[in-house]
Amino acid sequence: MSAVCVYTIKDIEHIFTTSTFKGKVPQPGRSRECVPDSRTIPMDVLNKIKENSEMEDWVRPVDNSGPILFNHHNYTHIYVDDSQNNRSDKHTVLYLSLHKGDIHKVVQKKTQTFVIAEYQPFHHRHHHILTFLLHPPTMKLYLTSRTELVQLDVGNCAQYGDRCGDCVLSRDPYCGWNGSHCTPHTQDMLQDVSQADHNICVSSGMVEQSQTVSKYPPGRDEVTKSIKLPLNSKYFLQCPVSSHQATYTWIHLERNTSRSLEDSPGLLLIPRMSPEQEGRHRCVSEERGYTRVLADYTLQLESRAGVKTSTSLLLGLCVTAALIQSLSC
Repeated sequence: MSAVCVYTIKDIEHIFTTSTFKGKVPQPGRSRECVPDSRTIPMDVLNKIKENSEMEDWVRPVDNSGPILFNHHNYTHIYVDDSQNNRSDKHTVLYLSLHKGDIHKVVQKKTQTFVIAEYQPFHHRHHHILTFLLHPPTMKLYLTSRTELVQLDVGNCAQYGDRCGDCVLSRDPYCGWNGSHCTPHTQDMLQDVSQADHNICVSSGMVEQSQTVSKYPPGRDEVTKSIKLPLNSKYFLQCPVSSHQATYTWIHLERNTSRSLEDSPGLLLIPRMSPEQEGRHRCVSEERGYTRVLADYTLQLESRAGVKTSTSLLLGLCVTAALIQSLSC
């Protein structure tokens, strides 16, 4: 487990200049100012500093927000991007490297902190990141391992889809909706990092009419896929997980609703294929009232005509064999 905390220099300086020191140190036995030449500090003062360096008051994280805890992750490096560029918001973006070689892109704000994306920059997994550096003007992140140097585009907004709602729900401060696609964010584009309010797409008029007609608007790559399965067979239907903040529901024939497996979002088990399972199955994601169809399947039972023919032929052979046996007797 790793904990990431955010502090301000102002708070650190305040504690240093106002708090008492722990231990039996006469107050004001230690100066709170830097001396021009540390070699002139008397030896007894140096010994007091060495023996009593801890203060009574604590330096708290900014706004008393407490630490940002990430379970089951071991972070090795941190890089903070507080450059605003063309963004009108004031959100800070953190880049945290994991011991296995991945990068977490995190947005830090006063009320909450959340992971936007996880990058896997190296061709081989579990490569330890030695150093990484962001170049804000180009939104390029440079990472090094013992064997690789990688340039990573952290301003790649096209990955969030081709709809205004998808772009806004990404909550990526680097990206915004320009009326036709998700692109690097400027002040004239739509984005709501704080609330992820996708309704600004409709209220602003920057959403295409085709995106608001259907209750479940299809995705860019969505096509109905027909699958034929044997009777009583098991099968898994898979749905792409576009956001870990969304809930995923499978809808069958517009009337039967079944949720996907809890441990595997977007995965639906057909335990036993039967005529009741035939028809259309759609995976629908829902996040903050925004719904989308991410997968569309039509299940059919395989034809059993060949099975009937084989059974009839086998029955006929059995009858013939029985007849020959009776005549021979």
